[in-house]
Amino acid sequence: MHNKYKISGYQLILLIILTNLSTTVLYIPGGETTSLVRQTAWLSFILATCITALLCYLPLADLGSKYPNMSFIGYSQLIMGKYIGKFFSILFLYYVFILHSWGLLELGNFFHIFLPETPLAFNLILFSLLVAYCVRKGLEVIGRCSEFVFPIGLLALLVIMFANYPNYNIQNLLPINESSLNHHILAIIPAMSWLTIGYFFAGVTSSVNNPAKLKKNTILAIGLSGLILLAFSFIALMVFGPKPLADLSYPLLTMSRTVVFEGLGRLDIIIIVFWITWIFIRVAFTSYVLLVNITELFGLSNYRYLIIPEAIIAISYAMFHYDNYLEQVYYYNVGHLFYNAIPIGIPLIVWVVHFIKSRYEGVK
Repeated sequence: MHNKYKISGYQLILLIILTNLSTTVLYIPGGETTSLVRQTAWLSFILATCITALLCYLPLADLGSKYPNMSFIGYSQLIMGKYIGKFFSILFLYYVFILHSWGLLELGNFFHIFLPETPLAFNLILFSLLVAYCVRKGLEVIGRCSEFVFPIGLLALLVIMFANYPNYNIQNLLPINESSLNHHILAIIPAMSWLTIGYFFAGVTSSVNNPAKLKKNTILAIGLSGLILLAFSFIALMVFGPKPLADLSYPLLTMSRTVVFEGLGRLDIIIIVFWITWIFIRVAFTSYVLLVNITELFGLSNYRYLIIPEAIIAISYAMFHYDNYLEQVYYYNVGHLFYNAIPIGIPLIVWVVHFIKSRYEGVK
């Protein structure tokens, strides 16, 4: 797929970071990870970042740089053959659709907490209309929006980081490496699930300026994502300690409630606002990637004809697939292996086959 509208490498970096962090930053280091490895939960993010970069992002970036005028849909069929390539493409798009629906549900449920009398369907339809408008404007607009909202959100995170400095207790990080090797391995899996969310950037690599720098920009994006998660894992552990932290649903929101500025009040409202903007970018990005790649896969003329039908399907899935948000979280927690298999397994297989073919053809 070759799109006349291009985004810069910087915008791609921001879109990957926002996609990875929009939801994750509220939960880090996560109850599951903390309960397994306690005060060494931060180590899981270091290992998960390295593994994800090596097995997911680097293969996709390498393929994108070698096929600069193709998305994953195009070069997967070229490398794997028509039928296997289409099968992999459908799995690729299925997971993107799941991410889109989850993002809508997270937005809808979050507002349902503050406006309980407002039907969930109304929230989902409202956000879907806003997302549809943004997607209709194209990838360039989504990329420019990311340039605006990312620095604001990052500034809010830095304020919380430094404002909580009096609450830091380094003793909460000790002793190091108390947990078993099995627990560390299990703790890496949910961390990888968060960091692999941005894998679908492979659907728009043909729309990125200067594909020669794709590998550098992609590794930088996953590295910065891991660094931010690592920093707030340290902070959450030092502020709360491993045992209380394992029971908190939103550690970042809890930390923000302790910060009060004269004239501004508490910072939790600011955190909510920036989180909404970040996850909105993620939902718009997933929707755009899904639609343009469906258009390419089935040889359609214009992705804009699919915006409303796909939005209706995504709303229906978000409303009826899970009875409530807790059920969604439960199935996500028990399905970590499945949710890692698609963004890691499929790109790795395609890259290995490409590597073998290129070596064989070179020898021949």
